[in-house]
Amino acid sequence: MHHSFSTKTHTKNPAGGFQQYYFMFRMGMVSHRIIDMSQAAQTLSQYDSHLARNYKPMEGFTIAGSYAQYVIDTTGTYKLDGLSCYGAVNFGHKHPKIVEAVLKTLETPEFFVKEVSNGTAKPGFRHGANDGFGGLTAVSRNFRTEAAEKFADRICGLTGYDRMLPSSGGAEAVETAVKSIRRWGCDVKGIPDGKQLIVVADDCFHGRTTTIISFSSDPTAKHGYGPLTPGFLKVPFGDAEALEKIFDERGTEIAGFLVEPVQGEGGVIVPPKGYLTKCQELCKKHNIMFVLDEIQSGMGRTGRNFAYEHELKTRPDGIILAKALSGGMVPLSAFVANDYLLDAMTVGTHGSTYGGNPMASLIGIAALDVLVNEHMAEKSAELGELLMTELQKLDEPAIKDIRGQGLWVGLELESDKKAKEFARIISVDEHIIVKDNRDVVRLSPPFCTTKEEIKMMAQAVQRVVKQL
Repeated sequence: MHHSFSTKTHTKNPAGGFQQYYFMFRMGMVSHRIIDMSQAAQTLSQYDSHLARNYKPMEGFTIAGSYAQYVIDTTGTYKLDGLSCYGAVNFGHKHPKIVEAVLKTLETPEFFVKEVSNGTAKPGFRHGANDGFGGLTAVSRNFRTEAAEKFADRICGLTGYDRMLPSSGGAEAVETAVKSIRRWGCDVKGIPDGKQLIVVADDCFHGRTTTIISFSSDPTAKHGYGPLTPGFLKVPFGDAEALEKIFDERGTEIAGFLVEPVQGEGGVIVPPKGYLTKCQELCKKHNIMFVLDEIQSGMGRTGRNFAYEHELKTRPDGIILAKALSGGMVPLSAFVANDYLLDAMTVGTHGSTYGGNPMASLIGIAALDVLVNEHMAEKSAELGELLMTELQKLDEPAIKDIRGQGLWVGLELESDKKAKEFARIISVDEHIIVKDNRDVVRLSPPFCTTKEEIKMMAQAVQRVVKQL
């Protein structure tokens, strides 16, 4: 089973070299660091005062570069990426096929530069035969581009949906889904405008815009940002009976049910078997749109191309994709749905300056090709099973629960404080970067991680837990 990238494209930075160095470092065979730690401290002091305080970067290291399953800090120390930027780099940092797509958009033929520079180019001037016109970076969606059309064709061909609406980031795609559901509820279902309701789940996470935080369960995400957006009802995640009850009571007012097939920020919570099937049946019964947020769970992370494929026999009415859709290169997202839902969006009712731009579109095509052609979902399933097996061997009282799906594991510890300390120690001392959220630490490395590294990760978990 192949994990690392081919070394033919990046001969100067082969993934094997990263793995060898990391293994030697862990075994105590490398004791030096390439650059003095004072450089990292200088970098922090230089930039820290100018960044807004909405993030608090982990102390102890500053990340400077990345490749495959590794990042490297300013001291030259390699660290295994155990977070994958919340799924944005599922396929590894700088995957050669995706880098190739980026470079392709930056190409400009010599004739193009020459004719523009010397004044030969004029409106209406035609340059000979089509011998390749180079790359295209940004142009308004008011004009047709091959890249956007091919991206839409590729994503709909893979998912089976009729249409997609591209945008620039996950939250923007969620906003697109919310607007589509509301518009459908008004124009098709006949709910008076302003009265359309959308049901969401407790402890959900769909983004950070004002509308999205309005139905968040996290008070920190909401305080001081009012007035919040009305029109949302909440039910417990995984509780189909609660959903049925609210549909029975207010189904004529409800336009859609928006839910994550696996709750990521909520603690890598996998719902009970049969939950998504029952939700879909209830939505069909009450004429309610069933939309799944696959931003973190999609693109192979759970061991299937999309998480709903573990259970559902037919597609939901729409899915939201982002993060790994861009291969970790640029902000890129999409709301993918059937005609009856996305056709509610008519000309002039919604837009996005960078949504579907040619560069992002070519990157998206490359990422989808990598997902399918390199069997990324299968790799995730195999590595996830191995990681779960290795972690379940641990008999540590500080670990309350180990759960997950595919290469996406939630390690629940005894308290928020212990989870935070665990994340710090394993990131700084064991050189495996992870992030805590409340009392859960997420383990979700890229799919190019090796089996040996998965076992090393489990061993590191045990060493750190013993220190708590």
